Amino acid sequence: ALRRSPLHPRVLRAAGAFWRSLLRPGGCPPPPRGRRRGAEAPAMAICCCANVGQAIEVWDIPPEPDQDSPSRMTQLDRNKTREGGQNTEQGGGSVSVEFKVGAVTVEPNQPLGLELLHSAAHDMVIISSVAPTGPWATWNETHPDHRVQVCDRIVEVNGRPGGYSEIVAEMTTRMARSRATWMVIRRPVENRMRVAKLEGDSIGLVLIASDTGVFIDAVSEGGLAEAWNRKQRRKVKSLDQLVEVNQKRGDPKVLLEAMQEETGDLELVFLTHL
Repeated sequence: ALRRSPLHPRVLRAAGAFWRSLLRPGGCPPPPRGRRRGAEAPAMAICCCANVGQAIEVWDIPPEPDQDSPSRMTQLDRNKTREGGQNTEQGGGSVSVEFKVGAVTVEPNQPLGLELLHSAAHDMVIISSVAPTGPWATWNETHPDHRVQVCDRIVEVNGRPGGYSEIVAEMTTRMARSRATWMVIRRPVENRMRVAKLEGDSIGLVLIASDTGVFIDAVSEGGLAEAWNRKQRRKVKSLDQLVEVNQKRGDPKVLLEAMQEETGDLELVFLTHL
């Protein structure tokens, strides 16, 4: 049996109003009377309730002031997934996949069949090309789910992690006898840059182009890319690989021509390492 306790009528009315409000959609008490919300007020506000002296007190916390809406050129498309298993999130937060590949047997004085690019500024080594023959080409044929790919970052070689100089030294050393070689590699993630390019504008990217890809060598001062980087948490930087220009993918020559010739809204997609 429930025991009833005498309460002041005002307390009972306040408590009853509170519990009835919880049954309404949203489960939050209405704002205090006398406070008028304008027609342009946000559709959602934050309400808090506290039990003060057995009476219900309503705190109406105004929402944060509206921020300027980004223009169409700077809106971010988050959490998209592109073909090839790349995670895409402009502005950060994507998780790169890291795993071990190998071991492969490297014969005396045999090249690995990998071309590398490295950056001292970012302390990073990436793969810029995989030769059609060689120990890693053979690995790719027999391990399609763990292929070594262009723009993969080399994190560790033969159990020896280190900076770019140690990795390059380990990768380029020629041995007088056969040896087993394995690596830990990290897959890149996609990063999108949207700019408005007018006649005479420079994107401001120094590029390295080959048959296998287009990579950023440096970001020039005064270009659209530098202006973009000043406003973004995830920046375009050296060793990023350009893979798409305004939804055009594929041949590096096509990408370079599109960058030079197209004006107006320009969307560039890069593979990058966080």
